[in-house]
Amino acid sequence: MSDAPRAGDAAVVVPSAAGPEALAEGSGGSGREASAHTGGNADGSSSRKAPRESISYSAARVIGNGSFGVVFQATVRETGETVAIKKVLQDKRYKNRELQIMRMLDHTNVVQLKHCFYSSGDKPDEVYLNLVLEFIPETVYRVSRHYGKVKKAIPIKPHPWAKVFRSRTTPDAIDLVAKMLQYNPSLRLKPMDGLTHAFFDELRNPETRLPNSKPLPPLFDFNEHEFHTAGADAERILPSAIFAELREKYGPPGGKTGASAKAKATGGAAEAAGDAGGSTQGGGSSAADAAANGTGGGH
Repeated sequence: MSDAPRAGDAAVVVPSAAGPEALAEGSGGSGREASAHTGGNADGSSSRKAPRESISYSAARVIGNGSFGVVFQATVRETGETVAIKKVLQDKRYKNRELQIMRMLDHTNVVQLKHCFYSSGDKPDEVYLNLVLEFIPETVYRVSRHYGKVKKAIPIKPHPWAKVFRSRTTPDAIDLVAKMLQYNPSLRLKPMDGLTHAFFDELRNPETRLPNSKPLPPLFDFNEHEFHTAGADAERILPSAIFAELREKYGPPGGKTGASAKAKATGGAAEAAGDAGGSTQGGGSSAADAAANGTGGGH
C-alpha cells in the first residue's frame, strides 16, 4: 500500500473508551500520520458526554501482505502494548464482512479485536478500514517450518469437540464431525459410512416434515450405480420402504443383478433358447436328410 505508515509515525488516534464497537472517521492523506475522532457511541451517534481520552499508535514495520491489505506491527504509545493493525482498502465493488465477523468472534484460536477505525488514502475516494488486533509474534507457517526442519511433530494438544460447539449441539452431530475431521486420512469416515450415521436418522423417518409441515423432498432417489455402490450399507442408508423398492428394481445392492444385469440375463436366455432351437431344427433337418437319404438309398 502506498499510504502505509512508516516506522515512528503516529498512525492513528482513537478514543480509548470507544472499544472495538466504535468506528472513527480518520484523515491523513499520505498515511504518514492519520488521526481519528468520534463521539464515542458504538452506533456511530455523537455524544458530548463521551470521554475524549485518546489512544495513539506508532507503526513499526510491515509484518504481512495480502490481496486486500497490509498488516503492521505497531505500539500503543500510552501503554507500550504491541498490537497488529490490519489495513484494508474498502472496495465499493465488494462487501467487506470482516469487521462484522471479528466483532462476533471470541475464541482462544482467533486474535482479539481491540479497536477499529477508518482512515483516508491519497485519493479522495480511498477509504481504509483499520483493525487493531492482538499481536501474535509467530505464524502457523513459521512454526510448522521450524518443527519440519528439526524433524519433530508440532506439539498440539487436541481440543474436545464438545467444547468447540455450543452446549445445545447434539451428541450425534459432535460424533459425526469428530469422525469426519480425523487428522489421519485412513481414519476418516468414508462418505457412504457417513450416510449411515445416526445423525441422519431423522431424515430416514417417514414422519419427518419440513417446518411448513410439508413432506421432505426426495432425498433417497438413488440410481442403479449409487444403489450398488452403497453395497451392504444401502439397507442402513435408505428408509426401509425405499430400500425394498430399489431392491426390487435393481436387485440386491452390490450384486450384478441390477437392471442391466437382468437385461443381459434375459438376452442370454433368449440367445440360449435360440441356440437350442437352432440345434433342434438342425437336428431335425439332419434326421430328415438321413431319412431321405435312407429312403433314397432304399430305392
